This record gives sequence, structure tokens and C-alpha cells, in this order.
Amino acid sequence: MLREHFGCDTIQGIFMENEGTSGSIGSHFERRIFHHEVMTSNDIDDARISKFTLAFLEGTGWYIVNYSMAEPFYWGKDQGCDFYNGPCLEDGPES
Repeated sequence: MLREHFGCDTIQGIFMENEGTSGSIGSHFERRIFHHEVMTSNDIDDARISKFTLAFLEGTGWYIVNYSMAEPFYWGKDQGCDFYNGPCLEDGPES
């Protein structure tokens, strides 16, 4: 599912958040990659319950999910491995 969405055949799994407090590190999806997905660690207007959240919940073994209920998620669609694996900002503005 990740490989198909991002257009990257080498994705091994989902990146989890690696910044913030103990409440967000390792327990939420990486914001850089999943932007406005409900499983990121910030309050977000227009947060989406995407197929990624549903797959995560299904993977816990506690839920049976209905993927037809997933909301559209376009962030990073077909952007490739550089988008998924790359840095947040490359050659960005200087402070």
C-alpha cells in the first residue's frame, strides 16, 4: 500500500515520528511524510483517516476495518523514493 501510493518499490515500512515529546515520538506517523493524516502528532484542520490509518488499526489485530471508508489522501502520491526517504527541506532558505 505504501509502495503503491508513494511510487517507491523499496519502502520497507511506515516512518514513525522521531521528534517532539514522549507522547509523539514513535507513536505517530512522521508528519513530513503523512502531512495531514489523523495519525500524525499535531492538531490538524482537515485531518484525514486514510487507508494508512485503517491498515495500522487492522495490523494491531484489534479491529476489522472497512477500507471503503478511507478518506482520500493525495499528499506524496507518486512522488517516489526521494520524497519518502529524503529530508524535509533540501537547499531551502537560509535563516
